[in-house]
Parts: sequence; C-alpha cells; structure tokens
Amino acid sequence: MRATMTMRTAGLFAVAAAIAASAMNLRHAAPSPTGHAGVAATVPADPFAQELARCVPLGIAAKDDARCQAAWAANRLRFFAPFLTRPPGPAANTEPRVPK
Repeated sequence: MRATMTMRTAGLFAVAAAIAASAMNLRHAAPSPTGHAGVAATVPADPFAQELARCVPLGIAAKDDARCQAAWAANRLRFFAPFLTRPPGPAANTEPRVPK
C-alpha cells in the first residue's frame, strides 16, 4: 500500500513539473519572423511565392484576379511538370510485339 501511494505521488509531481515547464515555455515572447531581433526579413527570390503571397489575403476574390490565376497556373505547372515530362533518353519502340 505504501509503495502504491509513493508511486502515485511521484507521478503527480512529474505531471505537475511537465505542466509547469510547458507554461514557462509558452509564456516567453514569440520569436521574430527572421529568428533574430532587429534583422530585416529577406524577400523570397521566387516571384511566384511573392505573387501567391499577394493573392492569399484576397480570399475568394483571387479567383477573379488575372494575376492570381496566372500565378496559380504557373505554380501548378511547376509542381506537376516533373510528372508530365519524360527524361531524355532512347526512344521507346512503339510497335507492338507479336509472338512468333
């Protein structure tokens, strides 16, 4: 009986310590977007990312914006292009094989 009570008490203290550690971690200020205070964020070099970032706040109105439609189309093409193109190599024989 005494061992059971000791184990329950130890478990209770472990849970309390975990909750306290989590609360202390959440209480700290959120880090800046760059990860360093006072350093300006770099602008992404990808023009599609910049255009898509412009389209996100537009919400449903972005479907009527020609620039957003072009950016989404280019992004889809960039994403699916590896699957749509074949790697260069010898041409495959397209003639059907007939058993002899």
